[in-house]
Amino acid sequence: AESKSRELTGEQERRLFEDEEIMTTPVETHIGSQKRIDNYLSLFELNRELHSIDDAEEFWDTALYSILGQIGARTVVIFAGMHDREGILYPVAHSGVIPADDWNLKGGDEIYDALAASDEIRYAGEFLKETTGIGDLERDMLEKTKASVLMPLRQGKELQGIVVIGPPLDRADYIIDDLEYLRLLGSSLIGPLERIKNIRKHKEETENLTRQNLMHRALADLTASLQTKKAVDEIYDLILDYFKKVLAVDSLSLVLLD
Repeated sequence: AESKSRELTGEQERRLFEDEEIMTTPVETHIGSQKRIDNYLSLFELNRELHSIDDAEEFWDTALYSILGQIGARTVVIFAGMHDREGILYPVAHSGVIPADDWNLKGGDEIYDALAASDEIRYAGEFLKETTGIGDLERDMLEKTKASVLMPLRQGKELQGIVVIGPPLDRADYIIDDLEYLRLLGSSLIGPLERIKNIRKHKEETENLTRQNLMHRALADLTASLQTKKAVDEIYDLILDYFKKVLAVDSLSLVLLD
């Protein structure tokens, strides 16, 4: 009985030792898993919020706060195209650094062309090597922002924006879960961004159509009014009034030719 008792004690010790080993590894794994879960929950909430936003400025601010809050970046500058200046990316949202007036990224720039070619997140250090051909403005932007990683925002083969992200607040570098979050975030932003662009385009087209209809109606009214006038001065007054009120002309001269 005593021998059996010792055998049971040894078996219990062996199981206890194995249990300790089993419990050690999952704790580390659990930490990483919890980070991923937090990231997915954050993206879920962000997607729901983005689909309720119709304003571009609010959209970019929301994306900015998401990056700051989820990965704890010291600096972030989001470059994106403006509807009246397509093909060039300008700062549309920023934190931790104030962009200079001349900051922009465009085709032909080393950074722009590299990120336009792939959805891959790039380390800023790649572009600061002496062997790269970045221009002085690109180098200045990377250095002033203390850039750590660069995230492209691509719709198909078209580059919609670039996010320049500085170092993290609480550690030396970003972990894999952070980069995965940024990759998923980039994909999540494209759909709502296209919707906002389509809303803006539809609004502009509607406003242009309304303006054209008003001008055509005003021209028809002018034509009808001119047919009722016999004095040249009255005709001049109607024409001048049309140019000033309808066409918003500040000044003009009418010349009567015989």
